[in-house]
Amino acid sequence: MAQKPIKYNELEEFPADEVTQGSSVVASLRNVSEAKEIAEGVYSEIFVAEYKMETVILKLIPVGDDKPIDGCYISSFREGVAKLVVLKEIADLCQVKQGYSTEGFVQLKGAMVVKGEPYS
Repeated sequence: MAQKPIKYNELEEFPADEVTQGSSVVASLRNVSEAKEIAEGVYSEIFVAEYKMETVILKLIPVGDDKPIDGCYISSFREGVAKLVVLKEIADLCQVKQGYSTEGFVQLKGAMVVKGEPYS
């Protein structure tokens, strides 16, 4: 059975104040002090860090930032969510389903679209 594609309106949205003040996930991610940048790609910066005693990769996609990354930037949350949907679909290729998969992608454990300064 084919997996149903994710649509924009199916992604959970958070009010900015709830994300920055009430989300334990965001609060915990702010405590990732040993994150090291390992790559910079189109639209994003890639970091490796320890989170809950596990090595994780963090992909930071700035939205509405005046500073472009690799000459590109995402101007709206809608465009950022579109990139996230594509990332989710590509990450699903790491799972053996329907007779197709690849080892070239990692499992996507979670994603958030938040507003605020990433380095504050």
